[in-house]
This record gives sequence, structure tokens and C-alpha cells, in this order.
Amino acid sequence: MRTAHDFLSYLCTVMSGDAKDLTGLYAEHPHKKKLTDLLKEKEGVSRVHLKGLAGSSAALFAASLLPELHTVQLFILPDMEEAAYFFNDLETFATEVTVRFLPSSFKRHIRYGQEDASNKILRSEVLQMLSAGTRKLAVVTWPEALAEMTVSRRTLVKNSFRLRQGEEMILSLLEEELLAKGFRPVDFVTGPGEFALRGGIVDVFSYAAEYPYRIDLAGNRIDSIRTFNIETQLSVEKVPQAVLLPDVNSMTEITEKVPVLSLLPPSATIWMRDRQLIRDTLGKIHELQDLEIHAPDEEEEEEGVPVALMSTEEFDSLTGNYSCVEFGLNRQEGPAEGLDFNVSLQPAFRKNFDLLTERMSELAGLGYRLYLLSNNPAQLERL
Repeated sequence: MRTAHDFLSYLCTVMSGDAKDLTGLYAEHPHKKKLTDLLKEKEGVSRVHLKGLAGSSAALFAASLLPELHTVQLFILPDMEEAAYFFNDLETFATEVTVRFLPSSFKRHIRYGQEDASNKILRSEVLQMLSAGTRKLAVVTWPEALAEMTVSRRTLVKNSFRLRQGEEMILSLLEEELLAKGFRPVDFVTGPGEFALRGGIVDVFSYAAEYPYRIDLAGNRIDSIRTFNIETQLSVEKVPQAVLLPDVNSMTEITEKVPVLSLLPPSATIWMRDRQLIRDTLGKIHELQDLEIHAPDEEEEEEGVPVALMSTEEFDSLTGNYSCVEFGLNRQEGPAEGLDFNVSLQPAFRKNFDLLTERMSELAGLGYRLYLLSNNPAQLERL
């Protein structure tokens, strides 16, 4: 008879598989083809309810479909924690598509009005990709981040521009363009919205990129474009082009704000876990913003600034224009195609390896194939 250690070692050796193996199993599910066909229908919008999914199964099932869906897929989870877990699962398994996280621009809560620079970069990158019509794009978000109104597609396109390796560019004209778009000249780039000139080298930090760009000009031609690390000043990677976007959401002359949902292409699909909970959360955000806004800590004396928010009525109207896949307990009233699954949540083992071994042994005896998954190889070694 195997001991607990022997049994787990056996499982790790024989039954562990990589993400593609597990996604491939989900891709063989008969509901995968049915849902893909529904979402690809050219006439009308589809309403689908995925029943019986639990844990990470919704992300796994979605990941198996994404390679065949050539347009934007927006995933809305009820809160930030669920969205973060879902994003991690989707990014791990959906290796053939671009997966992005759309955060809120603010720390802690919108009503405090305290912006988060790193979140603004991530958010601006996603908004720019939506405006540019990026295909095979999956975006994960939650109500508070979705509620924030943004500038229109026209404004984003007008205020962004691309630089490509090999194209002609005069340094003085590039400097004028950066200044005209709202970039600030500095000695050394340390944050988004800044640029620095050193001879024939231009460092510029776009709000649509995680790292700043280093653009090397040879005469009147762009010789190379690289991203680099601010702390070490070392190159991260060479890229064929740079998308430069200033902080358009903070431009005082821009008054036109639209819901993020309006940036989606007509062919997009919206996935929601518990639509009613999402609607309720949107309503609560409005209620909180209507309260008198003050910074929560004694050290922070400044008052928050009211933020333009999407209403629940706008949410209902806009989501009604797109195919929707709901996978929570509650779905929108009205006709919808139902696809049944039979997924159970795993019990809590609370670091008790005897319980874990007993359960895995039981499932293996019933003919189940068991997978041990971890982002950290050392965790599997520990097992």
C-alpha cells in the first residue's frame, strides 16, 4: 500500500500536465462547439447561460474558446478579488490570445478620488487597445473599474500616435509633437507622460505601455525602439513600434466622457458572473459618490473629486447590444440558451495532506484523471 508521500509523488510524476493539456480537455467538451457557433452567428445577439460551473472552471472553459473567437471578449466579475483570480487563470491558460486586466484609476475606492499611477498605465493601455480595434483581445474587469467613464475613441485616436522602426523622423519635429500631445520634458524619465532628449536618443513614457520607450535615431531615421527599466536603465526588449499616449483622461479641455462599454466593437462578447450583483454594485458606487467626499486618513487632507460614472441604465442599454454569456447563479430575465455543466467545488483540505491524499486516491479509484497545477515549480517539488 502506498504512503501519502508515495501516492502524491506518483501523481506528480504520472498525472501532472501542462496548461495546454488541461485546456485541450475542455476544448473537447461538446458545449464548446455549441457556444462557439452561437457567438459566431451573424444575425442578432446571443444570450447564453452556462450553468453548473464552479471555481476556475469558467476561466478554463473560456480559455478553450478564445483562440477561435477573433474579436474582443470582456469578462466582468463581481469584485476586484474575483476579477484578479479570474485574470490569473485566464492569462495562464489562454496562451494564444492577448489577455489584459482593466483596473480602476483610483486607490481604494473611486469616491476618495486618489489616483493610482500604475493602475492608470494599465487602464490606458487597455483603452488604447480597444480603440485601436485589437483582435483576439480578452479584458477582465469588475464594476468599480467599469463604472469610470473614459474619453471617446475619437479622442484616444486623436491624441495618440505611433513611431515605427525604420521610418523617417526629424528630432525637432518629434519634440514638437510630444509637447503638443501633452508630454512633459524632463532630464530623466521616471513616470508616465514624460520624455527626455539626449543627443539622438529620446526616452518617452507612454500611458499605453508598462515600460518607457528608448527611441534611437540615426540621422533622420528611427534606428531602433526598445523598452527599458527605469531603475536599472537596462533594455527589456526590442519592439517594432511604440504607441505614445498622454494622460488624456486628465486633460481639462476634454469634456466628452463615454462608458468603457462604448469602446467595444459590435462583434464583442460580454461575459458576466452574476449580472444582478454587478448591477447592484454599480448602483452602490453611485450612492457612495453622492455622499460628502473626504479623504479617509488624517494625513490626507484633500477632498476627493467627483468622477463621471456609468449608470445602471446605461449598463443595461449598452450590454443589450452585445452577445452575453452569463455564468453565475443569477442571469438576466428573458430567453437564453442554457448549457449545463456538472462541476463541483473542491473541499477545503487546510494543509492536511492525509485528507488530500484520501480524496485524490478516492477520485483516482473512480477513474478520474487528476492534475496538480501550480505557477511555482517549487510547490510541486514540495508536494
